[in-house]
Amino acid sequence: MRIYEYMKQHVLRFRTLYQFGFALLIVAALVIQFAYGIIVAGGITLAYVGLFASYFTILSNILVAVVLCAEARADLMGHELSPRFERLRGLATFCIIATGVTYTLFLRGPGHQGTLQDSIPWINSVFHYVMPIVMAIDWVAFPTKKPVRWWAVLVWIAVTAFYLLYVELLGVFTHSYPYFFVDPTRLQGYAGVARAALGFIPFFLVFGAVVVLANRIRLRYLYRTSHPAGPVYKATQNRL
Repeated sequence: MRIYEYMKQHVLRFRTLYQFGFALLIVAALVIQFAYGIIVAGGITLAYVGLFASYFTILSNILVAVVLCAEARADLMGHELSPRFERLRGLATFCIIATGVTYTLFLRGPGHQGTLQDSIPWINSVFHYVMPIVMAIDWVAFPTKKPVRWWAVLVWIAVTAFYLLYVELLGVFTHSYPYFFVDPTRLQGYAGVARAALGFIPFFLVFGAVVVLANRIRLRYLYRTSHPAGPVYKATQNRL
């Protein structure tokens, strides 16, 4: 038992370190990419700032950095995380996985508008490959204390709908859009954007279901190994 507790403490300490480390990596990548874009553009403009702030890639990585820092700080201080924060962590995991999968399937390659404008290759890799993999592994290895409800998927998809509204409103002032499928000037107006958005819903349902299912399977395994016949395990079985 002492060996187990010793190893557990070191694993949690390692997790705290890599959470801070990857959060700092995201912040550094954001600052460098933003500064590099300004240099390439010849100065800071409203259009550039608006375009930079409208990428789902940028926003999802910012959310991930906030979640990683907050969770690492809570672990370091010995504080308990609230259920609200765990829901936020689920949202961050969904968003960053959706970022990686959507980029890989639909936006990568010559002629596709998905890479950050004037992006630096290693930063593009961090945003679209490294962080989705890191968050997916962390989500499975260190699940939430309670099972994620299936209806959370609908909440996550609703957040992406708010993102679409945000991008369209921002585009009215900046006249620039981060992706071709949110650009009304390329899709014959907002009706075309709405049709494209509806086309993404099945993919987001799959992404969300996988995130929830991974959480519930992992929790089921942990409770089964730690409480093979106890009341906690039986209660958890009922919730799962």
